Amino acid sequence: MQAATTWSQSPELQTAATRWTATADALEKNAAKIADLRKLLAVAQAAQLANRRDWQTATQHVLALVTALAGGDALIVLANGCDVQTRTKMTVEAPEIVGASLGTDPGEGVFEWKCPSARNGYLVQTASDPKDSSTYSHPVPCTRRSTTLRGIGTGKSTSARVAAIDPASTTGIGPWSQWINVGGR
Repeated sequence: MQAATTWSQSPELQTAATRWTATADALEKNAAKIADLRKLLAVAQAAQLANRRDWQTATQHVLALVTALAGGDALIVLANGCDVQTRTKMTVEAPEIVGASLGTDPGEGVFEWKCPSARNGYLVQTASDPKDSSTYSHPVPCTRRSTTLRGIGTGKSTSARVAAIDPASTTGIGPWSQWINVGGR
């Protein structure tokens, strides 16, 4: 710009260009400062990772010593400023039947349930007479919250119930839902 023949004729352009150059210099200076700070931040973050590893090792050592000192006595653990970890057995509730409806094909019926505490799937069981255990089917695994029962027969019905799979239970299943009557289309 300064080499142009019109440069000397425009003091306003000279002032604006001077400001423009100053702001460009300020941007460049600040960008260099940011780059330096990023390098410092990277060094500090690497040091923090090392500090975290050292802290975790020291924490495990202190907890091991407190555990050995306590010899199973929770009061000694608490007296040394540590928390006592307690575990509660998760219980699975009986699924709640939402409803039953006719299926889309002849002899089909659909029933649905909800069970927010189930995490491992369900077992579905049918019976022609829920009062007679000899009519119970073998439980069938199911991962959804509904199932289509086939082979009921047109205009006929069967009873069905569902239980959540519960690995913590001695039987492997939670409590059964109530029986529901499911009709076939």
